[in-house]
Formats: sequence, structure tokens, C-alpha cells
Amino acid sequence: MQVSVIIPTYNGKNKILNIIQALEKQSFQDFETIIMIDGSPDNTEKVIDNYSHSLKKLQVINQVNQGRGKVRNDGVKYSTGELLIFFDDDMRPLPNCIEKHIHFYKQHSNSVIVGGLGEDINIMNSDIQKYKAVLSQQWTIDLQKWKEPLVKNNLFVTAANLAISKNTFNSLEGFDSRLNDCEDWDLGVRAFKENISIYYYHEAFAWHDDFITCKSYIKRQKEYKKFHQKLLKLKPELYKEYSERTSTQPTGIKKLVFQLFKNNFWVWSIDHFNWLKILPKPIRYKIYDLVITSHFL
Repeated sequence: MQVSVIIPTYNGKNKILNIIQALEKQSFQDFETIIMIDGSPDNTEKVIDNYSHSLKKLQVINQVNQGRGKVRNDGVKYSTGELLIFFDDDMRPLPNCIEKHIHFYKQHSNSVIVGGLGEDINIMNSDIQKYKAVLSQQWTIDLQKWKEPLVKNNLFVTAANLAISKNTFNSLEGFDSRLNDCEDWDLGVRAFKENISIYYYHEAFAWHDDFITCKSYIKRQKEYKKFHQKLLKLKPELYKEYSERTSTQPTGIKKLVFQLFKNNFWVWSIDHFNWLKILPKPIRYKIYDLVITSHFL
């Protein structure tokens, strides 16, 4: 069986070698790797060219910037594999990750397989990064126990670590090229609506080297919310069933609390002089929750 690993990257010169090196260590090596450089101005291609890799087959495609949905679709056009495995450029798949994906795919070929992911708390550099690592663990702990196809109220799809047959991918017409975020969630919703099973398979695990700051994480959450709103406008009939994902505005005392923590002092403090570290972990993590949530309500 032919396998294609597709990695989109934008300004990823400081990350791309980590995933290439992780792919070199895979227990299963008979796969092609397609790196799609989405118009990066940071010389990512030169970094790759200067690295002597041991991958069986590597294609590096440098194209005009077109966004996450389009660049993933373009990567598929260059692929020859029956099974497509998507990784983000800041992922480090464990040595058995691709082998696990293949094993699971052989049992569930007409499905979407979401691999396990999370941040390695042992290499996180700041308290906010360790907080994010704990959040990731909490988000997936219930999914790890779920052995059946995901259902509507626990639907989780991310293209950071995703396996899907090319036939299934093409039947869904790929990612929506209009989207630069939430394109993976949209693919998952459309698959679900077509009665294509979606599995969370934690054993096909990859580390997410996500060295956030409080400021960058808030920016990301705002972008994620913006594209969810875009989805609601683009596909109102499809997404009216998922209105529970939209946030409600706080009122009363809760509103005052969020207004307090929306002050940029908190963000600056967490990123530059985190005096909150003197507080017990449950208290400061609760404060991080309030600061982050207050900025994208």
C-alpha cells in the first residue's frame, strides 16, 4: 500500500527539520513525503535543501501563498498514495505513528482517523506553555477512552495529525479552499454528515511543539472564532446544527470579571514578568483561563 505524508508549512524554517527528523525515525519507512511551502518568505526551502535527509522520497513544492485549505489540497494533487497522512510542520510523530495509522486504516479504510497529539510538558519553556499542555491532556482524555466512531457531541477533527484514504478525501472534495482556519473541522463535519466514520486514535501519536505566548494563543483563538463565524455564513444550513459551538456573552458579575481580566496588563504580565507563578497552580491556571477567554468572547 502506498502512503503519502503531506506537510503544509508557512514560515516554518525553524520547525521543519524537527518533523523531517521525526519522519526519518519512523518504524515504517515506505512512504513519500510532500512538503508544501505556502509562499514563505523565510527561506524554508533553503533550510530543507541544506539538510541531508534519509527519507525514501521527498518532494518540496514552493508555491504562492494560498492558505491552509488550498495548500493541503494542492499537496494531495502531488501525492501517489492510497492513504494520505497530514501533519502540521510543528508536529513530531512518535517513531510508530505512521505504522499505527496504517494498522488502524486497514481495519477502518473508509474513515477519517484523527491521531493523538499534545504538548510535551517536559520541554515547555514557560508556565503558560505548561498550562496549554495540561489543557491538551484534558481535552483528549475522554477521547482516549472512546473506541467507537465519534458522535456529534464529541466530534474532534484536526489536520495536525490526520489520516484518510485518497478516495474518501476526494469524495468529500477535499478541504474548503476558502478557509485558512477550521478547514479540518469543516472536513470532519462534512464527513460526519455523509456517514463517514471519524475515529480518534491516540496510539498514532505526535508531539505538538507549540511554544505559545499568552498573546499568541489569544490571537489564535480569535482567528479560530473568526473562521467559525465565516463557516456559519458560508454554510448556514450545514452549521446551524452546530450553533452550540458559538459562545454566549456573559452578563452581571461574570461580565465584570471578564472585563477586569481583559486588561492587557494581564497578558503582558504573563508573557514578560509572570508574578502569578507565586500562586498555587490551580489558582493561576484559573486566572489564565479567565485572561484568555475574556479576549475572544
